[in-house]
Amino acid sequence: MATVAEAHSYIYCNGTLVYTQNKPDKRTLRILDLHGSAETETVVDIRALLDEAVPESRGTRKYKFYPIHYANDIVTCRYTHDKSVPASWLVVFHVREYWTLHHELESIYKLFVRNNERHLIFGTHSHRGDDGHRRWVLSSCNLQTQTWDTPKIFLMDMAGSDLGSTISFDIFNNYFYGLSNLETFDDDGADYSSYYYCFRFPLGHPARVEIPDRPSLWRRENAEGSLDDRWTSLCLEMDDRTGRPKIVESRKEWRYGKRGAQRTYYAQELPFPVDDGAGCEPSSSSQSEQSETDITITTGEARKPVELGFLSRRAHNVHPGDNSSVMLLHTLSKTLIRSYNYSCSTFLDVVDEADDPGTQRLRIRAGRRRPKPLDQQGGAGAVADAKYPEEDIERLYRGGSVASWPPEPDAPGRTEAWRGPLSRLLNPSSHLGYAPGLGDNKSLILASGPGNGAFRRLTFVGFDSCVRLPGLASARGVVGEGKETQGAIPVQPDGHGAQTNTGKGRERATQGYPTRLPASDACDRAIKRGKPLRSWVSIEPGLYQTFPDGLDFSF
Repeated sequence: MATVAEAHSYIYCNGTLVYTQNKPDKRTLRILDLHGSAETETVVDIRALLDEAVPESRGTRKYKFYPIHYANDIVTCRYTHDKSVPASWLVVFHVREYWTLHHELESIYKLFVRNNERHLIFGTHSHRGDDGHRRWVLSSCNLQTQTWDTPKIFLMDMAGSDLGSTISFDIFNNYFYGLSNLETFDDDGADYSSYYYCFRFPLGHPARVEIPDRPSLWRRENAEGSLDDRWTSLCLEMDDRTGRPKIVESRKEWRYGKRGAQRTYYAQELPFPVDDGAGCEPSSSSQSEQSETDITITTGEARKPVELGFLSRRAHNVHPGDNSSVMLLHTLSKTLIRSYNYSCSTFLDVVDEADDPGTQRLRIRAGRRRPKPLDQQGGAGAVADAKYPEEDIERLYRGGSVASWPPEPDAPGRTEAWRGPLSRLLNPSSHLGYAPGLGDNKSLILASGPGNGAFRRLTFVGFDSCVRLPGLASARGVVGEGKETQGAIPVQPDGHGAQTNTGKGRERATQGYPTRLPASDACDRAIKRGKPLRSWVSIEPGLYQTFPDGLDFSF
């Protein structure tokens, strides 16, 4: 855990933090590979980048510049200048090969970007249909030839407008996927079963779209109970066991009218045929298949009733979460991050438990379930409710409790730890107030600060012991072994921590903590891995090394 940056805007994608710093003398974008335990950051001079990438921006001093997406060493940003006629561009560049691309945008409304090493797709919720509802419009770029494709892709049947809540887009195995948990644009209150809407097409070939049959995408029945849609989250996640993407959705619901609401996490495999992932591989016919006309993706299929045989779920795809009937739940405004990892059957929240306005007390709370040993699972009985296999869940899994961290301030031996380094990391007094954090299956980025043009303090929390930022102090001397201690153990230049703990008058040694290279050596080594630098890019030591607080919990 460490403070890694102070930023005006930021994204956290694929284990890499991309953030901007807008100082009076210079505006920079910095790229830090946290999953790679990077010692250095790639630093981009934004004004110099724009002079090369966007000729229309030259001489402009009043502008907005935000990072949008990062994947495969490719950064995508949005540039908007404040001239008499406002205009916006996508700015794309490679952090190792240093090529740049730009594309003028017709709309920036709910702009998103996804890419792999060969193709980039961006979309906006900007097309107005004949019925008055907005539709998603996609455009694409061939990164190999560095050309923007002319035809647009209109998603005429795809309802939903909130990324991460009602709609999700992603790229897996050279396919672009779109998913929505809404079927219609109007909530008419009709008593229908609910189905997902999903499609995919191979990158570079959007006309080869695949749309599954409606019965294979059953979601739920309205009769199962009311939903609090504010808590709904939706994403596509790769199943580590099968190598195929899954729908993962969290819903807070009052099942069959019960008094207490419960969050439940549902997973469902996408019903597409198994593919070898060669959907966008170059071929002799790839150019001839490119259309010069726009492409419309629509099913034109009316809603049809589905027989009861499809309306069932399996226990391993249903994970009951916390329940308001047995514990006090946090309000939505106090729950800053809500996530679920299907591969490890764990849900995780970041909550603010401060009682007084103007204060902050962030804690991580998580719940995980584990399969019972085979000799305790018993035999399969009759399923009372195939739509919610509660009996099978109780038979196959141990009920998991919800744990919170850091411990309560009055926990034995932990008061000093709470008031000291942990509190400074999670609740920096100089940056009170919070913004929504970001995370993935290995780590979190917690943001503290009021915003409004001010810096936000970004704190990295890693759950993978292989991610070890050089130079952090060992947490063993702060919160180790459940005993209160006075100080942390700094890392010595030889790589071994050895420091007298003045509070206890004894020595404690740690082995194997990564050492910090001299700044010049670390930068030289990073430069050698890429092509010769351009005028707008440099390699500098990671700024996290300048912040005093940081703890290594990997002992």
